[in-house]
Amino acid sequence: MSGSDELTKAEAQLAEIQRELQLTIDTIPTLVVTFQPDGRRTFVNQTWRDYTGLTLQETMGEGRPYFHPDDLQRADNAWRASLANGEPFLIELRLRHRDGNYRWHTVRRVPLRDENGEIVRWYGVAFDIEEKKRAERALQRSEAYSAEAQKLSLTGSFSWEIAGGDGFWSDETFQIMGFDRSVKPSIDQIIRRVHPDDRALAQHELNRAVQGVPSHDHELRLLMPDGQIKHVHVRARRVRYESGKEEIVGALMDITEVNTKSLRS
Repeated sequence: MSGSDELTKAEAQLAEIQRELQLTIDTIPTLVVTFQPDGRRTFVNQTWRDYTGLTLQETMGEGRPYFHPDDLQRADNAWRASLANGEPFLIELRLRHRDGNYRWHTVRRVPLRDENGEIVRWYGVAFDIEEKKRAERALQRSEAYSAEAQKLSLTGSFSWEIAGGDGFWSDETFQIMGFDRSVKPSIDQIIRRVHPDDRALAQHELNRAVQGVPSHDHELRLLMPDGQIKHVHVRARRVRYESGKEEIVGALMDITEVNTKSLRS
């Protein structure tokens, strides 16, 4: 085989590798884009064009019609900062789909540097996180509804990890107990807040919980720092998870007003 034949074969192999690479970049389910050192776009993959519905010429032109207007300034500011300091660019923003709807994406761009440390190109990708964002919004709404319901019903929630002793109180539990939210929830804090005449009952219920009693339902009084006495109804149950971890989870309802009305009757 002559030298020219070997060169032709090598060129053909290189062309095949390049074709395979281009095919891979164009078919991966990720939006891919490259930029010159000054931030001008030089390439977008087929997935990007399919998502936006824009032609290559429209995509490579000036402007970013695919960015949500409310995210454009924030993205521009962050991109200019990355171009100035050479640090990777990372942001969450909304990109317009070809159907006109916007979907949330995580956009990341990193620089490629030469042997002298100079940036010769930027590579960027965008990952669709719309479902994640929807789940986050649903969770936030659920938490907001739960918090509002607790306020309206004067009911707080709590948990207590039996082995480690760690506790969790909802905002309304802090309110009922009369503690600042900077206070770390603990059994000692609860016992100190219980009315002296009811502490034996509270300690008895705690001991039962440690011993494995599955559920609890009782009333007791709290003595607040200002001398006010609150009546609370406590319901709780022991929960064992697949990991082996056990917790007491429950609800604390302020029934002071109910008891006061009953006494007046």
